[in-house]
Amino acid sequence: MKKKIFTLLLCLTATWLQAQLPGILASIPDSLLENADAIILSEENTLKINGTNSATYTYSLRVLNLNANSPFTDFSLYYDKDIFLIDLSLSVLDINGNLVKKYYPKDFDTYSASGGSTIYTDARFYVFDATPPTYPHIIEFKYKIGIKRLLQLPSWDIQPDYRVAVLQSFFQLKYPQSNPAKTYFKNIELTAQEKSTDNTVTRFWAVRNLPAVEREAYAPPARNILPRMFVVSGNFNYKGYNFNMRDSESFSRSMFKLYEGRDKLSEETKATIHRLIEAAPTREEKIAALYRYLQDNTRYVSVQLGIGGYQPFPASYVEKNKYGDC
Repeated sequence: MKKKIFTLLLCLTATWLQAQLPGILASIPDSLLENADAIILSEENTLKINGTNSATYTYSLRVLNLNANSPFTDFSLYYDKDIFLIDLSLSVLDINGNLVKKYYPKDFDTYSASGGSTIYTDARFYVFDATPPTYPHIIEFKYKIGIKRLLQLPSWDIQPDYRVAVLQSFFQLKYPQSNPAKTYFKNIELTAQEKSTDNTVTRFWAVRNLPAVEREAYAPPARNILPRMFVVSGNFNYKGYNFNMRDSESFSRSMFKLYEGRDKLSEETKATIHRLIEAAPTREEKIAALYRYLQDNTRYVSVQLGIGGYQPFPASYVEKNKYGDC
């Protein structure tokens, strides 16, 4: 009985609060306000694949931050020599949709994407702290980027985090008839609206009215639970290598070309390793001897230039310089 009374009080309180809420809040369904720290009012993604080595991606987000627990207070945008900025802006609006302030690229901080393990990289981030003095409020985040690396295309994080509701979110994908793109859904299944011309295929997906998912104790990361969509180009060229993503066998053959011929060691090093192995009587001791040799003679560094970690350094380079990338 107490539980029923408590539930009834919660419903009455939510209804009363909604009646008192100003601006856009008054029009949002109760189901989206429940357990939500933020509500995505609208999100638009447009990915256009132009061929085998270029694409453009346009992103527009309008999010309602209900309280300080919202994940939409810090915004970042990755870029490097293969991903370049075309347009970028961030706007802060009050609950009635009135513009408070608009920010442009010059207002964003920029940082290296090196992290703690990378010695050198040309990758960087635009970063902006949009934490306002009061809640609730609306943030609009928009950008457009050019892409010369089709090995990794933008994904659609349909529901990006726990306690985030979605009023509406859209994804439009365009690609040449001659180079079909593939999509993969995780934790959701959606059907696309599709139209074709002589040269281009356009596919469109829409999601509406997703309630927030409560974060439970010891819950796995949101990306493992919440809906996402991944996109891959059927064929593309990257740093002089042709990739075919038609199926797993074609992809494996493409990846093999990255590794081919890079496993050659000098006869001297081969002889040293053979001596270590032959001197160890058991399989476990052979593994331990090889591990100690590598630990004493090599180290790992991260140098994210060019093709980066997608292609290992030649074994001869590691042998000579005593270090290698992943």
